[in-house]
Amino acid sequence: MIKSQLFYSITCSALGLFMVFASTQNLLGEAPVAAPSTTPATQAATQAVGYLTPQDFLKSVTTDLVAVMTVEQAMTLCAFDPDSAKDKATAKLLAVNAIAQARLEKAVREKWGREGETTFAHTIGDNMPADAAKAMWEIKDDHASATFQVDGLTPMLLVKQNGLWKLDMAGYREILGENTDKFLQASTDTLRRLTHEMGKPEAFADVEEFSRHARAEIDNLGNEGDNKPIAP
Repeated sequence: MIKSQLFYSITCSALGLFMVFASTQNLLGEAPVAAPSTTPATQAATQAVGYLTPQDFLKSVTTDLVAVMTVEQAMTLCAFDPDSAKDKATAKLLAVNAIAQARLEKAVREKWGREGETTFAHTIGDNMPADAAKAMWEIKDDHASATFQVDGLTPMLLVKQNGLWKLDMAGYREILGENTDKFLQASTDTLRRLTHEMGKPEAFADVEEFSRHARAEIDNLGNEGDNKPIAP
């Protein structure tokens, strides 16, 4: 699997960007740890701080949830050392990336429906709720990984931090290596550009054409000069 697929799936698939807005109640029937209060528009997002089982995380973190999060709220989905400037910087880049992806996939759904959303998600290696429901888990001590039955979907890596399951940022960093931050920024630029391009009238004939275009952009990530950032 190419490295450029990984962070397109981190939070909302892995990240499926699980497209149906699921309840933020965890599987044990207890509410997730609360985050600081926010505006009504992001009230639901404040609940997604950490979950008591890895299955809770996969079920509860949705595209619609992440799409309305602030960067600070999305950072709480990641396991990182708050006292490390390097960790904090990577977590922020990851949070911005996750929000950009969630907004893109939500826009695809609004334009081409849920079937189109599935086509797009699978093309870029992301999972959907039906994929997440059939996920196969490997859990050992404080680490968990979920793999999916559809070929090409990116696994999700989770780790337990202070009793709660979160995205294993160190695990993804190990895969991507020393260029993790650079890749995350390039990935976010690409996601934003794709969202901008998709919004142009008659830019793409159908979701299949847009999905092929998006996958080509993803495959080009990491190549010098391939990413042309636009304003968020």
